[in-house]
Amino acid sequence: MTDPRSAVADLATIGGTDHMAPHLLAAASFLMQFTNKNTRAAYAVDLRIYFDWCASQGVDPLYAKRFHVQAFALHLQEQRRNGPASVQRRIGTLIGYYETAIVDGYIEATPMVRIRLPKIQNDPLSRTWLNRYEMANLLRTAKESSGSDWAMVALMGTIGMRVTSVCEVKIEDISTTPDGYRVLRFIGKGDKPSTKALPIPVVQAVDAAAAGRTSGPLCTRSGGRPRTRRSAAARLAVLAEHAGISKKVTPHVLRRSCATLLLKNGVDLRVVQAQLDHSSERVTANYDAIGVEIHGQAAHVMAAMLASSA
Repeated sequence: MTDPRSAVADLATIGGTDHMAPHLLAAASFLMQFTNKNTRAAYAVDLRIYFDWCASQGVDPLYAKRFHVQAFALHLQEQRRNGPASVQRRIGTLIGYYETAIVDGYIEATPMVRIRLPKIQNDPLSRTWLNRYEMANLLRTAKESSGSDWAMVALMGTIGMRVTSVCEVKIEDISTTPDGYRVLRFIGKGDKPSTKALPIPVVQAVDAAAAGRTSGPLCTRSGGRPRTRRSAAARLAVLAEHAGISKKVTPHVLRRSCATLLLKNGVDLRVVQAQLDHSSERVTANYDAIGVEIHGQAAHVMAAMLASSA
């Protein structure tokens, strides 16, 4: 069970001076359901944004009505300039918050009814991804920079790991199987255990990052401190610039590139799903930044068939 003190500590992220206020107690109860500290932190940020908006409108979150939540969704789109996916995720946090408040007896009904949200447009061609040559250049640049940079890019770009998981990898999480494979075992998103085989190039990167150490964080920054999501993203942007990549490269771009390149090269969708620890094939398909390529679309077959019949 999650330590209640951890959930209360997350209230510092949410804000407010009176942590015994009912809406903050309801928030602590909601956050305590999640054992992963990163999940709690993300939900705490969503709640802070909502509570700050409610305060600006003079609304007690536990007395909010449906039209308040709808107005908040518009605020996210128009004032905060959040994209459709971010809006849906933050409203999803509120759904869970109010459901927990009902269970705990703070409210009798949820205001999360018939909230209209922006649609997520699934346009693969609008997504940023790196082709095989750009990825190779980035890996080469990271290798020349440091072992830590090399391992970070290799784990995200070759293995497809999430940046949070990469930052949390410890040297002692890496072992050798009886048949000689080097593997990495870690707890991923949703507290799911995951085991990843490390190909030889990734093993070389990991060993360079360990630099003879037998314990401690694998990917470090100055002073031997473990990397964070923020520092990893900042370092990746610098490496991409040095590699001559003009695209905006984020940790998620590397994960998307991994999925896209694997699918493009004929790897079965279910195998890619397992590699990225996705809950469903649909989620993995959404990571494909190519979709059906222009030259492979069915209209070409149709046009050729009709031309031959003319």
